[in-house]
Amino acid sequence: MKKKIIYPDNMLTRKMNQQGWETVEQFYHNSSVHQVVSRETCRQLILHQKKVVEPIFIKIAEALGFTPNEIKDVLHEYGYTDFVHLIGDHQGMQLTNEEEAFLSLFRKLQRSRPAVVTSLLNILEALCCVAEIECSEEVGTLKKRQ
Repeated sequence: MKKKIIYPDNMLTRKMNQQGWETVEQFYHNSSVHQVVSRETCRQLILHQKKVVEPIFIKIAEALGFTPNEIKDVLHEYGYTDFVHLIGDHQGMQLTNEEEAFLSLFRKLQRSRPAVVTSLLNILEALCCVAEIECSEEVGTLKKRQ
């Protein structure tokens, strides 16, 4: 039986677990964070709440699935103030249950099967083309993250 790793209880570890990552190592390698920050910096922030430069903190929080408003709250809680004003207010933005389910499914696929997401984006692009819907901006944004 695999031994469960027990991490400190903080906002970052709770969010990491809510998003389906069991370890910091798994999160690091299966998210976009590995492209912008070292594994040790990521580990120190999530597990030990060590200070990092604010843009790195924001990138890690975004990769953990925090919403813009949650990122603002977490920045305040962790004592960051330089970039908070740059994050827009998203109070009026509400996703439907279907949109939330689609987003959750997309995130799960992106974490575990990035190649499937690439295929999905190609299919969505083709469907938009058939339906004569302009989607190049949205698909382009999503493909950049792959």
